[in-house]
Amino acid sequence: MMLWPLARHYLPRPAQRPQGGGTQRADDEAMFAAIVYVLVSGVPWRALPKTFAVSWQNTHRRFTQWSEAGLWDRIRESSRRQQMPVQMRQWADMIGELAEERLHRTAPPVERPTVATGRGTGLNPGIRVHQPGDFTVRLFGPGRTTERQQSRALRQAQ
Repeated sequence: MMLWPLARHYLPRPAQRPQGGGTQRADDEAMFAAIVYVLVSGVPWRALPKTFAVSWQNTHRRFTQWSEAGLWDRIRESSRRQQMPVQMRQWADMIGELAEERLHRTAPPVERPTVATGRGTGLNPGIRVHQPGDFTVRLFGPGRTTERQQSRALRQAQ
């Protein structure tokens, strides 16, 4: 990865666990590669291929931590400040922009049904009256309709 030598200098120090123990922290370089893959490909975090040997949950967590620490901006600034090849600066800019987009991406709003305010004021389902020629009448025959429905259908036909 072309940006890794630049990025590793700006990674925040991992938090120390006062109680000790826990599982071993995943390799930063592998995490960086996985994050760059997700950013460039545009796949959801859950679609991270198993070949990276890091979980999508840890990858997303590390992305959030590094973003809060300003890693992507530091990489961009450093690539501009130093005499970097043009291709490396382009990669740094692109990764920074993609990280910013991913951070500010929001889920589409979910429409929720209206909530009943009190007893008897909730949503009333529409009761469908079967008309002659309706699917259920065609399926089960006209004998399934009530006399009231048949007389209503005749009045509407006239």
